[in-house]
Parts: sequence; structure tokens; C-alpha cells
Amino acid sequence: MNQPLDVITLLRQRSENGARAERHLAKVVLADVKWAAHAPIAEIAETAGVSEPTVTRLATRMGFRGTRDLKIQLAQALVIGGAFMDSIGETIDLGKSRAVLAVCRQAHNALNYIEQSVDEHKIERIANRFATADKIFIFGTGGISSFIAEELRFRLFRLGLNVTSENDAQIQRMNAALSTETTAVIGFSVSGNSPSVCDSLRIASEYGAETFSVTAPGSELFEQADLSIPFKYAEDGNYYKPSSTRFALLALGDIIALKTAEKVGPVALENMRRIKMSLTTANHNDPSMPLGD
Repeated sequence: MNQPLDVITLLRQRSENGARAERHLAKVVLADVKWAAHAPIAEIAETAGVSEPTVTRLATRMGFRGTRDLKIQLAQALVIGGAFMDSIGETIDLGKSRAVLAVCRQAHNALNYIEQSVDEHKIERIANRFATADKIFIFGTGGISSFIAEELRFRLFRLGLNVTSENDAQIQRMNAALSTETTAVIGFSVSGNSPSVCDSLRIASEYGAETFSVTAPGSELFEQADLSIPFKYAEDGNYYKPSSTRFALLALGDIIALKTAEKVGPVALENMRRIKMSLTTANHNDPSMPLGD
């Protein structure tokens, strides 16, 4: 029997729709999930004012084999999503000044992290390879990594480079298999454990490509690449706010793009001039607008 995946949602459903004793028991568990995950069943039953068989029935009706499995799932829920559960019920200040400060200060911190941590010699090596490669593959899986992979492609193709970004796992591997000794490949992964990105760099390397990564130091992807830029940005713990990690990766991507443009030289400027000319003429855009916007 497959175990249910989300014990918290199941408990919330039981707290609203279960029998009277189950509703009360579910509410007691939800009120202190950490306690319920470790307390003896007799203590849970006594605290909720129900019998021990009621605790067992609640577990089985939610799809678990018994109370032991229920407690295991509660413990896992705390490990995976405990930080988000701690925030439930808090009053959120939606005042403009607080929201502006929360985002902007963390954006500044993210940019400062990049400024202080990036090894320019590694950026130089990546830029040199990108500027001379016949093909560039950029791989990223997940919200932030796939976002920066696509963003870096936007920056590089305007220089006239043959660049592809991909976030689909199978197509990543397929692209990697088309690598040659004149191909450059870079993989992004905040965790460093994305199977498809790790596999793709390994495949590309087998076919002679030079591989790079931006990822957590010591991770599988970090060790897989020929050259890796260590990236491990610590968030501030505000789970209502979108992750600030992407500000750091955006800055890093722009640094790579700028250095690559300098390596390509005047040809890059001519390519961007052509793009600007064609877009402004076709769309009657203001020539002062950013390229492509």
C-alpha cells in the first residue's frame, strides 16, 4: 500500500470533516506537530481526551498502516516543511515599507555575497571558453536554476553565440550527447544534486566538452564539472518572501555574460547593433529602450 504523502493536509481535512472525536484529535496533533511526532500514543490520547484505539483509527482512516507510520510521517513533515508550519497563523505586516525593506535588503545582501565570493579567474576561464565554443549548452532544473539558465541564454545569444538552454531532464541528456570537443557546457543547481544536470555534464564530458558548474561546494555536480564556481547563499528565513537566491545568480550570470562579451569583442557589438536596428525598425520602439525590451 502506498503511503499518503501529505499528512498535514490529511489531518486538516479530518479536523473539519471527521467524526467528533477525530476532529478534536486532529486539532490537538496539528496544534503541536513536533510533540505529536515524538509523544507516546497513550499521551496523545490522554491529551486529546480520546481512547488509544481512536488514535489508531485516525491513522488507518488517513491511509497509514498504524500509529507508527503516522508518527514517522509527522516527523518527516517537520523536517521537510516545518519552517513553513511555524509561520502559519502569524500576523503578516503588508505595509509597503516593510515589504520594500524585506526584499531590497536581501537583494543587496545577495549582490554583496557575489561581489565578495566570486573568483574572477574562474569567470575568465568560463568566458574564454564560451567566446570560442561552437556550441554552448546551459542546463538548470527547478525554479531558480532553470530561470538563470534561460536568462543566461538570453544574454549570450545576443552576442552571436550558438547557445541553448534546457530544463527538461531528458532533453538535457540528449543535448549533452551531441557535445564535441568544441562544446562548452554549464550546469546550475542550488543543491548540486539534480540528477539530470549531473548526468548531462558527465555525458558531455565523455564526448570531449569542457564542463562548468555553479553549485553547492562538495556536491555531486561540483565534483562532476571540470571547473566549478562554489555557490551557497543563505536565505533569511522569511518564507513569505520569494527567494533572494535568484538575485545572486542573476548577478553571477550577468558577470559571466559581460566577461564573455568582452572576449568576443567588437563582433558582439555589431551583433547587438543589428538586433537593435531590426527590433526598433519593426516595432517602432524608443531607441533608448534596453536591447530586446
